[in-house]
Amino acid sequence: MPAINADGKVDDQRDTHFACDARGISGGELCPEFTLFEGNMHGFRTTPRACTEPKNGAHFTKCDADGDLAFDVHDQDEFTYGPGGDIDSNHTVDFKVDFQADGDTLVSYSITVSQSGKSFTVKKEGEYLAKMSKYLKNGMVF
Repeated sequence: MPAINADGKVDDQRDTHFACDARGISGGELCPEFTLFEGNMHGFRTTPRACTEPKNGAHFTKCDADGDLAFDVHDQDEFTYGPGGDIDSNHTVDFKVDFQADGDTLVSYSITVSQSGKSFTVKKEGEYLAKMSKYLKNGMVF
């Protein structure tokens, strides 16, 4: 989604490459976001972040900066991730994110982490994801 200012126009005045996010990083414009992978070799997190309905059709004034239904590899106990872990980040790791919908409504997502024949899948589901549906359908970029 491009950054839309309060006048309903694309915000090209900041050095943000027309981008926006749910946290307003560096004073930028707000918009819903779905961070698929934020991490490094010691950990990772996936976080959907919704916003309230926009004004002027596209200008968001309030977003959930913390998000909900996030997956943080350190908050689970199915596998270890990092150097020497069940998923050893010293070597190639494969990540896959799948989205499940009921009609046009996002109801869950699952993350599969694989390496050398080992595979672990974690699923997140809940009503919070429905808030993301229309933005995903309208071309929100991950």
